[in-house]
Amino acid sequence: VGDSLLRQNVADCTKLQGDVESMDEKEWRDEAVGIILGATVLLGDDPWLLGSGEGPMAARSALSTTLAPLYSSYVTARVQMAKMEEHYITLHQADLDEVREEISATDLEEEMSSASSLGRVNVHSALVCLGGLLQQCLSSLKLLFESVGTNGTTQEVTPDVAALLEEARLLLLCVCHLLTDDNAGETPMIPEAIVRASSVSESPSAYETCHAITSLVSSLMSLAEFQASKVTQFPADPRLSPLLAKTLLWFFHRWAPAYVLPSTVEYNASGSGENGVLSIWNSGESSQQAVALCISLCLHYHCSWPQEKQVQEEAASLLLALSKRGKPMRSVLVQTPSFCQLVSLHAITAGIRHNAAQLEVETAIAAFPGLQGSPTPPTN
Repeated sequence: VGDSLLRQNVADCTKLQGDVESMDEKEWRDEAVGIILGATVLLGDDPWLLGSGEGPMAARSALSTTLAPLYSSYVTARVQMAKMEEHYITLHQADLDEVREEISATDLEEEMSSASSLGRVNVHSALVCLGGLLQQCLSSLKLLFESVGTNGTTQEVTPDVAALLEEARLLLLCVCHLLTDDNAGETPMIPEAIVRASSVSESPSAYETCHAITSLVSSLMSLAEFQASKVTQFPADPRLSPLLAKTLLWFFHRWAPAYVLPSTVEYNASGSGENGVLSIWNSGESSQQAVALCISLCLHYHCSWPQEKQVQEEAASLLLALSKRGKPMRSVLVQTPSFCQLVSLHAITAGIRHNAAQLEVETAIAAFPGLQGSPTPPTN
């Protein structure tokens, strides 16, 4: 039923060329899909299903087999419709007003949270689905970013480019909600379903699951790093998408505090084995690389996009979340060159007038040992 409803929505959206507002039956179909997702949340939260007996294990297996295809259908349909809608909006300059846009974002957040419960019924299958879609999208996105600055002029965002950027953003949301929980005000932890799926003692596909998680996160790291490097060179090009940058930072804000240097005592022993997800970013080298990337992103965005308030807020939230994670994380932070550069740049520029000439800023930075080659914050 859910798959059929999603397909009908995609067919209608395609027929109307992305004019979602004109879809007559979309509302009740979305409501029906929402009920199915809500039922999945209730099933996934059933304590009995988390048991270790034969009954719970058989029930989990049955649910996994039955519901796994629905997650793939949901993600595929949701992304396709988002692409078509964004293409239509950009083509006809039909942006939503702020109130409707905020409502839409809230609804999407709730929908994605419910969909993540559906994906966690069969984590490996969900990861394979997202991995395939993401790789296709990232190939096109890389070509787009490579074209930035090639002709020496800043180009506008075309409907096709807007659709591609929205596709990437939606996939990012799906990955983030699948792999992480909103741990605001709590100790950041990897979702139990992810830990169990990566545990050799509890999942026959544990090795494949760990590999899929590593591959997904590595792809997003590469994307973020490449985008940030382009932003440093061409900050005025709208195709680099501050909204996508904000979403990437939001992902790392939720992912890094939970997955990097996790405390195994906070989890069941079964998930902390040699091949579990808890060990992927728990070594010195892997944790340093992950933290270094996060800090480097914040450094580049702070210096290149100071006018993008949402990007700045998300970067600050990421830094704060990492610093609150405990002594081991803070030790890695202070040993990261990008963090030292960020602190030094703040110390230098905090005493400079906002209307100072660019040359004055560059001279102050050049005079500070160790900051040669650092990104230079623009002056107002």
